[in-house]
Amino acid sequence: KYTISPAFSANMLLAHDDGTKNALSGGVRGMYIKEASIAWKNLIPRADLYFGQIQTPTWLLAEKIWGLRSLEKTITDFRKLGSSNDMGIALRGSIDSSGHFTYSLMAGNGTGALPEKDKLKKFYGAFGAKVFSERIIFEVYADYEDISPVKNKTTWKTRTKKSSNN
Repeated sequence: KYTISPAFSANMLLAHDDGTKNALSGGVRGMYIKEASIAWKNLIPRADLYFGQIQTPTWLLAEKIWGLRSLEKTITDFRKLGSSNDMGIALRGSIDSSGHFTYSLMAGNGTGALPEKDKLKKFYGAFGAKVFSERIIFEVYADYEDISPVKNKTTWKTRTKKSSNN
């Protein structure tokens, strides 16, 4: 992470592919760029603009809540219904000043860390709410992707987490 100025920052994240789970390395172990992005902070009040190879809204809230998921993948991750990163542009922010109501809108290639292979794009959107002193966290997520000139696919999901904190 590097702060360029109060309004701009950059992020670079390398990841390792063991060659068995991902098409990136063609069966050979290797490193790849998982994130290489620039953030324009407070482009509009309470919202940042990200562009480059960036984190998608698919697991954005889940990663913040759960942190390290060493026991089990989410159903979306297990069924490979989305990628954790994609080349694109995203607007992320909060509706209120306390940050209890958040949103993330993104347009990307839809190929994750793989190179783009066509002109078709994927559109992502997520809305999150932390209510009752953050004891209940709710998220609605959707994405839409043209997979050919005549076919598309859409993913919808909702997530609710009830905190045990009193």
